[in-house]
Amino acid sequence: MFRDYGEDSMKKLLIVALAVMTALSMAACLQTTGETTTAETTTAETTTTTETTTAAEETTTTEAETTTPAETTAEATTAAAGETTPAAAAGDITPVATTLEAPAKIGDWVETKLYSAQDKAYHTVYFRITDIVRDSAAVQSAIDAYNNADHLRTFEPLENDDLEYCLIKYETAFPADFPQAEWGITSVDVNFSITTVEGGGIKANGLSYIGLSTVYDITESPEINEFYAGQTFTDGQAVFVMVKGVSDYVVETYYFEGEDDDSQKISAYVAGK
Repeated sequence: MFRDYGEDSMKKLLIVALAVMTALSMAACLQTTGETTTAETTTAETTTTTETTTAAEETTTTEAETTTPAETTAEATTAAAGETTPAAAAGDITPVATTLEAPAKIGDWVETKLYSAQDKAYHTVYFRITDIVRDSAAVQSAIDAYNNADHLRTFEPLENDDLEYCLIKYETAFPADFPQAEWGITSVDVNFSITTVEGGGIKANGLSYIGLSTVYDITESPEINEFYAGQTFTDGQAVFVMVKGVSDYVVETYYFEGEDDDSQKISAYVAGK
């Protein structure tokens, strides 16, 4: 009986032990499975965050790229409003050769020289006449602005109905080696005059109109620290008087090369309008 009792007890103990071990094994498995699930969830969240960040970066890049065309459009609009091509650098300019009989056209770049007070010598610049305005209202507006700015010279109404004021609009490109002060360049005007191939005044209406060769520059010069060598000044303006309806005149500018008695007049010409 004792042995049988002991065997039964041992069997019961073994059954309990197996049950406990099975329970512990299942708990361990459940714990491992939970940890794996948690790790996968964290990884998924990290991946999602990374993808979101990347999408944000891509959106930012797209917005930045979209800005460029807008700026280009603005620049194009500005250029169109001024009705001129963008200012050219002096190094990119190829000037045309001119003579009195074969002058440059409006819009052509022409070479001349301007005086520099820095070394008291003439140096190469390039200019182009972008327009000669014959519209009386537009010209009068420019004249009124000049007259109202307290200059010593003022423009009075013309007494001869055959005549009208005209406005030259021009640009001047200064090469990078043009001598300048530490504050830049403030003298940018080109001196023009009016001439004809035949000479002797403007012939029209059976008359010869003399005294129309003078051109008055009304350019508003740049302030100090505003304009430098290597740049193109685009706001040149000059006024002259011409017979209404006459366009077969020539705009001339010149400088002298050489010293004293050996100096030579060097001219450049642009056809009138």
